[in-house]
Amino acid sequence: MTQPQNPAITPEVIREHGLTPEEYAKIEQLLGGRAPTLTELGIFSVMWSEHCSYKSSRVHLKRLPTRSKLVLQTLDNFESVGPLAAWTGPLARGDFSTVERHVKALVDFEPEYLETYKTLSRLTAKVLAAQPVAMRKQLDRIYGAGAASK
Repeated sequence: MTQPQNPAITPEVIREHGLTPEEYAKIEQLLGGRAPTLTELGIFSVMWSEHCSYKSSRVHLKRLPTRSKLVLQTLDNFESVGPLAAWTGPLARGDFSTVERHVKALVDFEPEYLETYKTLSRLTAKVLAAQPVAMRKQLDRIYGAGAASK
């Protein structure tokens, strides 16, 4: 059985995904200097899309009245250190017990929620982790034996 070939990522494909050349360069940087697969490009495109992206909404969020120091500090961190350094959450902290609690909580919802969580956590491990293979193994342990890396 032959593997399907990954189509070339051309400037047209990048444009069709709603990404700028600068954003594509950032994706390559995040992936350790390699070009993304078409699937990875699609994931970044969705994560950075107008509807899902903090990158496009932060200007509007700053206009909202808030006295929360945490909200203001989060916005300032994002702008001053960039999205990679400002990324927080259980995986950014290496807190796998919280990931396990999230997985247990998500089984009560539609299956798509858990699958989305798994996909995003694996992408996070790939992009953020200093040791992505070790983090992926921890995630596979949490997700069960049949959850081999996708």
